[in-house]
Amino acid sequence: MEEYKERKKAPEKTNENYYSDKNIFYPDFVKNCTWLCEGRELELGVPRKELLDKLPTSNAENWAHDTKYPVNQYAQVGDIICFSCGKRHYSKDGMGHVGVVEHKYEDWSIDVINSGVNMGFQRVHIKYPYKIWFKNKYTYTYDGCIHIRDYANEWVEANYKSLKQKYVRSTPEVSNNKVKYNKIPASMKINCNKTTGGYARCKKGIVMHLTEFKYDVKGNLWGKWNGLWICVNDKTGNQVKKIK
Repeated sequence: MEEYKERKKAPEKTNENYYSDKNIFYPDFVKNCTWLCEGRELELGVPRKELLDKLPTSNAENWAHDTKYPVNQYAQVGDIICFSCGKRHYSKDGMGHVGVVEHKYEDWSIDVINSGVNMGFQRVHIKYPYKIWFKNKYTYTYDGCIHIRDYANEWVEANYKSLKQKYVRSTPEVSNNKVKYNKIPASMKINCNKTTGGYARCKKGIVMHLTEFKYDVKGNLWGKWNGLWICVNDKTGNQVKKIK
C-alpha cells in the first residue's frame, strides 16, 4: 500500500496529467473542478482506463450518483468530495462541484484542493459535516466522497494502536461484530437512523458490521466499518470498559 503525497500548490503546466490529452477534460475544461480531480487521480497513479470506466465525464453534480467507485459519507485522503446543485442534468441551477481530499484530521475535518475558472486553484480546510466553502447564487448539497484508493498513511494507521485487551459490553454493546445502541453517539448520527431493533443503520438500511477494533491513545474504542474508522464511544459516558 502506497503512502499518500499531498499536493499543496497548483499543478505545473508541464505536468501531463493535467495539461495533455491524457486528461479527458483537457483542453476545453482546464481549471474546471472536474479537470483538477481527473488530473490529480492520474497523478496519484490511477490508470486512465480505470478512470474512464468508473468516473463520470459529465457535470460535477452527477459524479457521486453515476460513479462506479464506492461513495462514503466520511472522507479519506485521495477521495473526491462531491456537491450537487438543484435539479441534476439541469445546468441553469448550478453544475455542482468536486475536489480532492489531501489531508484528514482526527475530528474528520479535511483539507481539500479544488479549482474553478473564476477562482483558480485553492486548498481549503472544512469541518464535518462537510459543506461547500465558497458562496455564490447556487445552493449546494453534499453528496459524499468517491473512494478510489486506500493509502498507508491514513491518520488512524499512524495514531491508533491495535486492540489487545478484552472489553465488557455495555452501551453500545458489541456482539457478533454488530454495534447496538440505546442512544446513537454523535459520531454516528450523520446519515444513520435508529431502528426498532436498536441497531444503527445507514439510510440505505445497511447494518454496520464492525470488522476490526482498536483503542486510541485516549482509551476510546474504534471499530472499522466499510473501510472507515468509527468511534464506538460516546463522549457523554464510558460506554465501553476495558478488562485488566
